[in-house]
Amino acid sequence: MPLFSETFASRANFESLSAQQPAVPFQLKNLWFTCDTITFRWLSAQSPQPVVGISVAHTVYAPRAGNSVPWQIDEIWGEFDSAAWLVNLGVLAPTAGKREIAFEA
Repeated sequence: MPLFSETFASRANFESLSAQQPAVPFQLKNLWFTCDTITFRWLSAQSPQPVVGISVAHTVYAPRAGNSVPWQIDEIWGEFDSAAWLVNLGVLAPTAGKREIAFEA
């Protein structure tokens, strides 16, 4: 997929693909909110590498009959330690020893 494109084409696509994935337990570390934004930092104590991340959810007022909470999430953005996730899946195998990264100007 192109960088910065939507991950899922529709809600049905999200529900279908998400249902195929095993549950990933995580621990909520921090929570911040404003009138329409919720930001939370989390930890998933996986093995061999713990995975940390931060997610930002934008909400909209959407009252519905029978729903006690008249807000719903309309967008969510997330960042997490994808390298640790790939190590845990066996996709990435880091080498032993010190690793250095150099950036050129």
